[in-house]
Amino acid sequence: MAKNRTKLQEGLLWLDVEQIIPAANQPRTVFREEQLKELSASIAAHGVLQPLIVVAEGEHYRLIAGERRLRASKMAGLRQVPCVLTQKSPEEAAKLSLIENLQRENLSFFEEAAAYRRLMEEFDLSQAEIAREMSKDPSTVANKLRLLKLPISAQILINKSGLTERHARALLRVENQDLLMDLLETIIDQALNVKETETMIAAALTPKEKKQRPRRVGSIKDIRLCINTLNHTVATLKQAGIKPQTQIHDEERFVEYIIRIPKTS
Repeated sequence: MAKNRTKLQEGLLWLDVEQIIPAANQPRTVFREEQLKELSASIAAHGVLQPLIVVAEGEHYRLIAGERRLRASKMAGLRQVPCVLTQKSPEEAAKLSLIENLQRENLSFFEEAAAYRRLMEEFDLSQAEIAREMSKDPSTVANKLRLLKLPISAQILINKSGLTERHARALLRVENQDLLMDLLETIIDQALNVKETETMIAAALTPKEKKQRPRRVGSIKDIRLCINTLNHTVATLKQAGIKPQTQIHDEERFVEYIIRIPKTS
């Protein structure tokens, strides 16, 4: 298909859009239609100002960077787009594609975190190496990766509702998934800000102490005094030759002291 492209200079080509295969390592999972339309209108008016990056793959070209530009160009009715052809091995091209898209695209924080995890799993990069490639602080990469501990259902809701990364981080404290989803629905329904969210989560995770009935020390002393007085009375009766029967029941709300005095001795 060499006849379908015009060489402008070394490495720069005009390629038919049908020749370009979408990137295999595209971290973006959602392409917003409105933003694509805006980019398409700009391309229709001014052309593609930044070339796409591709690598040769048989009779086609695998896209490394520029998925949005390719989609918008097709939307604008362009048949050819400018591309930079790079000579990379398939593995190098795949890694470059992921890193290029991470650097160029305005990804959601979950998409960015998922891309970091792919770099670790598929290309055996450490968090420190990813941070160096992306010119980011290692703690930033670590915090992004922690977001993936949230259930997929929670990630979808957070993305759909437009909650912030700080909302998502606050929910990481909640280990019980049922409780987490209940709290998330409350956050969305009540449009809670980050501080309100953190306060609500802290309250939900604080153990509820059982309320104990306050014990009145003075009352306990009075009860003991009464029992001692009754015991003294029983002892006096016994000394007088009377044999009373006694029973004491210590109940939750009262002390029952029963004295039975026989009519005949």
